[in-house]
Amino acid sequence: MRQAFCLYNVADSLSASFATASKPSLKSQLRELYKRIHPDKFHGFPPARDANEKSFKMLQEYLTAAKQGDLGTAALPYNFVFYLHQSQDQTSQQKAAAADAATQQGGAVSNGLHKVSLTLPPPARKDYAQPDQLPAATQASIGKLLSACGLQSDVEGALSDEQASKRLRLFVPAAAEMGRQRAAAQLGPKSQLSMVRTALRLGRQVTVGLSSSLQHKSAAVQADILTRLAGALDRTPDVDMAGVHLMVGEEGYGPDKLGRLWLHADASQALWSQYLKQADLAECARRRRLVSRVKDLEATVAQRVGVSMLYTSQQLQLQPEYIHFLERIADGAATAGPRSDRTMRQVPLQVLSERSAEAQAAGQSHAEQPYVAVCVTADLKQVYSALQSKGPAALAVLQKHNADKQRLEDFRHTVEKRLRIRRLARDETLQDVQFISCCKRMLYNSTSLSQIMEGLSFRISHTNLVSPEGTHIDIAWDFEV
Repeated sequence: MRQAFCLYNVADSLSASFATASKPSLKSQLRELYKRIHPDKFHGFPPARDANEKSFKMLQEYLTAAKQGDLGTAALPYNFVFYLHQSQDQTSQQKAAAADAATQQGGAVSNGLHKVSLTLPPPARKDYAQPDQLPAATQASIGKLLSACGLQSDVEGALSDEQASKRLRLFVPAAAEMGRQRAAAQLGPKSQLSMVRTALRLGRQVTVGLSSSLQHKSAAVQADILTRLAGALDRTPDVDMAGVHLMVGEEGYGPDKLGRLWLHADASQALWSQYLKQADLAECARRRRLVSRVKDLEATVAQRVGVSMLYTSQQLQLQPEYIHFLERIADGAATAGPRSDRTMRQVPLQVLSERSAEAQAAGQSHAEQPYVAVCVTADLKQVYSALQSKGPAALAVLQKHNADKQRLEDFRHTVEKRLRIRRLARDETLQDVQFISCCKRMLYNSTSLSQIMEGLSFRISHTNLVSPEGTHIDIAWDFEV
């Protein structure tokens, strides 16, 4: 009971930061928690009694640290484990709600007891502009603990979940701990995923890839897919799979234009092995050789003509007219040599189909582009003429694009350095103006944000959330501090 008395004193001193009389006080909720975990209620469950006493003592330390607010940089998370009886005074709906809250926070039911396992980040640093107020992030953490134990989390002065999710000073500390737990949980599947990939590459000389949708799944899901694929290959020991590039997706079966052999993710090992026995692996190999030859020709033409690179659309890449274009220009440029200025070596050359070239000539494409486009039917003279007439404008657009890109990189590096962030990334769907706006506000609030963001990895996106793998934390570009 001495522990409870000290805890209530701390809670009393913190209650000054709460101001809404219609809600229960923090002190009253802590008193209720102590009643539920009182040692006298757990004589028949010594392990549960000991765990409750340990966690309640830890809660006293947590609140004391929150009151002082001056935390060291090596502050560690708090791991609470409470065992609770279901109250006889609760209705069936209240019991169900309490059990659901406990389950969401890592709880379990055993021997009639609810086990609540919850990890909270260290209490937030005190805002010395408001020395008598409990930091909002700490309010949110305490509310989370109370809710997990089936108590009222909406205590006096606490913010709603919606408010807390929008504010970085509330969101980041909890997100960092959640990310750490997710990353730790993924260590096993990640190792398994790596080992299966290596075994397939070395044992069967097979390269395996996943569709973009599956790449966004957890490591455990990806590892399960590759493990099943390894089992399917074990059923086809007589099929020579050396050099085959297998892809697993959610659309269908068969070889694509690049010579990759696709399998459906939802199929069984038996169906996969049956399909692999019947697949035309020779045709896949022919397509891969053709792709390799086209890439070699593209590099040769780019070097002989004097441009940075040469490319075309996926639809045209393996067509006979494109291959004939590459052979024709490569042979001609071998004798004529590059005709463009050395500065033009920065400009790429795009080859268009006849239809696309006609559309561009008809004025359907007005925007200046950082490349020079020619038709697939063009000869060497026409290619050189296009580079001479359109090259300077394309170079100007390319240089402006590179300058804008460097500006974004400078913003990113400045934010990383000022806030001491491990890595700052960007959602591909984010507009440049949104990214820059977020970086500027992060720099403006660097003093307060560096306290909660130091050493972590972030990605500027559209919403605040933790990545499934726990590798980074997404923050909304229009965040609130």
